[in-house]
This record gives sequence, C-alpha cells and structure tokens, in this order.
Amino acid sequence: MAIETCENCKRIIGALEQAYTWQSHILCKECYARLSNSTVAQPPPVDVRVPIILPTPQRSLVKSTLIVMATVIVAIVVISIVLSAPSIIPSILSSGSEARKLTTKANLKMLHHAIAQFKMDTGRCPTEKEGLSVLVERPSDVKNYQPGGYLDSTSVPKDAWGNDFVYQLSPDSYKPFVIISYGADGKEGGDGINADLYSTDAD
Repeated sequence: MAIETCENCKRIIGALEQAYTWQSHILCKECYARLSNSTVAQPPPVDVRVPIILPTPQRSLVKSTLIVMATVIVAIVVISIVLSAPSIIPSILSSGSEARKLTTKANLKMLHHAIAQFKMDTGRCPTEKEGLSVLVERPSDVKNYQPGGYLDSTSVPKDAWGNDFVYQLSPDSYKPFVIISYGADGKEGGDGINADLYSTDAD
C-alpha cells in the first residue's frame, strides 16, 4: 500500500495503515471517523491538532451566491447615485450659496452695529476714507474710543465670497451709513448669488 497524507490533519498515513476516502478526500481513520460519523474507529481522547473541516460543495455554492448578490446590490446603489446626481448637485450648490448669503448678512448686521457703537462713543461716523478699519484701528482724532476696538477679531472680516465689504456714508436709503456686499461676483448689481446685500436690509 502506498504512503498517503491525510488531507484533513496532514498526518502521514503509514504503509500498514488503512487510508479512507470521504467526499473524494484521502483521510486517516481518525479523521474519517470524525467527519463521516463512522464506527470504523473512535477518535483519540486528546488531539492537539485543530482539524480543518473541509468545505462542502453546498457551502461553496452559498458563499458564491452571497458574493454575487452583494456585488449586484453595490452596483445598483452606485447606478442610483449616478442617475440622481443631476438633481442632487444643484440642490447642494443651492444650499451652499444660501449658507454664504446668510453668513454675509449676519456679518453685515454685526458690522453695522459696530459702526453705530463707534458713532455713539466718538460722536461721528467713520469717513469713507477711514472705512471699516476704524473698528480695529483707532483714528488719531477721536476720543472715547472703545479699548481694544469694536470687533472680536484684529481685522475686518470679508464677505462669504472673500470680497471686502464696502462702507458708504449717506446712501440712497437716507440712512447715515450702509455697509454693502456685492455678492459672489464682487460687482455692483446682479441677481441670485450675485445680488447686492445691504446692512440696512430688513432681513
């Protein structure tokens, strides 16, 4: 009898031992008894080896089916995202533009109140030449300037598009002053995200 190797525990089957076949696998008598529930031989009381349970064709088929199903689901999700992208992207851009407008409006109100406080403390509005810089730098000719300036920062913020705010005295609204953001394009006039925003706007 030829010397064989057990495909389960990898033990060499001696020339005088009987080799068994189970599901087309060569096994020693102990592994055969374990895996086939045969009474050919009782398993040894202690086995330090951890036997490798050979996969059955049914398990392999189930595993392959699950992999195929998962791949199909992922493909469907990806296709759905791609097909819906034309409707998602404009909404994302729109919400981003709206957030910039809200941020800019909040900064306009904050700067307007800071200029009003400067006027209350010093008795005058900043000149257009001085502009918003008076909120962080004290002019040489004013008294009662608030220590540390009128902003929490050390510089005048820009609008949400990175453009400088514009300060005007005696605007057409008949207010003492106004602070303006020219929108996304940074130019006077425009619609949508390019529309001008004023510190004197109601909202």
